[in-house]
Amino acid sequence: MLFVTGCTSTVNELEHNNSTFLNLSEEVVYFSKEEGNKIVEISTNEKMWVATSPEEGKWIKIFQTEDALIISSTKNETGRERSGFIMINAGNQSAIITVKQQSAEAFFELSDTSFIASSQGGTYQMSVNSNQSEWNLEGAELFPWIKAKKIDNSRVQIDVMPNTTYDKRIAKIYIRGEATVQEILITQLADAQFLLPYMLENGKSRGELFKFEEARGSRFLGIQPLSGGKTVYSFMANDQYSSTISYTFDNGDQLYSAASIKSDNAIYGLNPEFEKMLSTVGFVKNTSKKDEFIDGVWYKDYIYTDINFTLNATIKTSESKNWTFISFIATDGQGKNYPTFKVFPFRNKDYFNKADYFEVKKWEETDGNSIGVVKLYGNTNPNVVYFAEFAPITKEEGTRVATIYFFEEEKEAFMGKLWQRTDFYKNIEIAMWKNSKGRYELTNEMKDLLGREGFLYQGYNGQYDMTSYLKPDESLVLFLKVYSNYENYNDRKPVLGLIFYKPDLTGSSKMQSPFEQEEHFKSIMSKIDRSNKMWLKKK
Repeated sequence: MLFVTGCTSTVNELEHNNSTFLNLSEEVVYFSKEEGNKIVEISTNEKMWVATSPEEGKWIKIFQTEDALIISSTKNETGRERSGFIMINAGNQSAIITVKQQSAEAFFELSDTSFIASSQGGTYQMSVNSNQSEWNLEGAELFPWIKAKKIDNSRVQIDVMPNTTYDKRIAKIYIRGEATVQEILITQLADAQFLLPYMLENGKSRGELFKFEEARGSRFLGIQPLSGGKTVYSFMANDQYSSTISYTFDNGDQLYSAASIKSDNAIYGLNPEFEKMLSTVGFVKNTSKKDEFIDGVWYKDYIYTDINFTLNATIKTSESKNWTFISFIATDGQGKNYPTFKVFPFRNKDYFNKADYFEVKKWEETDGNSIGVVKLYGNTNPNVVYFAEFAPITKEEGTRVATIYFFEEEKEAFMGKLWQRTDFYKNIEIAMWKNSKGRYELTNEMKDLLGREGFLYQGYNGQYDMTSYLKPDESLVLFLKVYSNYENYNDRKPVLGLIFYKPDLTGSSKMQSPFEQEEHFKSIMSKIDRSNKMWLKKK
């Protein structure tokens, strides 16, 4: 709104004594948060007019020309909108231009947004950097073991009382400004009745491990290098048993591969309260192993599963020698969900050891959504097609890029039967994910799908980097493998191979399962892998 003094004229035109007037092209000027300029045209029949502002020299600058006012603003780095005004005087007439500037995005930057307090408690300070002129602490009143205060606009102090319980406790307090809120997470450890290793809940770095152990009062004992690039970090724990805890890291890894806890003069591994504590933390009994008593030592196995990692714990306790030793083996978790096939892609599984190339070709071109690309006749029996490749016509789930078949050559002319099929997919994550060591593992979703279809896990072969499953009711073998770095195929990008094989249990073959004769199984795996690699290299 335009403000005028000393007259009763209209808003857009001011007149005095039927001769003086003052016109403004804009009454309100808006600026973004960045610095900028605006021009307001001034019309008056007075010889001179004057513009003044209390914000002049602060964040507003004004410059007069004969018939215009140039208004400049500096960058607004505060977290709030700012406004000011400029008074225009011409003779005995006056008007006001309102100036508004958008706020910068409000922010809080804290030296720490979370910290771990020891069981003894203590005083903790953190610095606060914000573009909000006013802020307050909230939420500390909900936790009687915490006192928080604002020292000044750039510092916060939090006092944590000693924790006399055996339970870890967590608090959240908040810094609330004019436009945003910042959370501070406080975790206080408890005096350890029983000891567990660092559970990786705050990250995977070795630095986080040291912070955790220091916070719970452990004393660092030293570093021990092992063969194979492994390193062991050992601590004397601040528990009632003076336990020793060690962590083993593989070379370059940020996630420890193993941990151990040794407590002398303590048999708490048999204490029901210890098992209760394990359950509270999230450990469950490893049902694949039974409790055992061997040579005076009890063995119990537990497992802890997180989306990012898994800990397998073996608890050994000797009553006669009065000690407890716990070993932990850590493995990566897949970290996120990976959608898999809606329906498992068996395709033409009933054709194994029955159909020849021509039957397979007919199925692929009618029901298989594919077209033939290559066929090769055998060397041993040139009358038999021993190899065929088919490519999908349209895009499929998992982006299947090719299917290849291998047929027996040794059978009678024109009758070589199907013994192996491999489906290649671009979308590897439809079945497998890569762990921190660079090896592909089956996703949980794929494992569940295989389980529903009746497949049983048989093992992993490191020599051929293959994971194998068996469907016993159909004697159908499934291998899963990722093939990488084939320059003539898929731009060196890896592809997933689902490899199907069905042993011929007719005639002279007496095998009830392909796994009864280990050497035979390895030779089949080798033959399959070699065949697939030869095809990829020729692509």
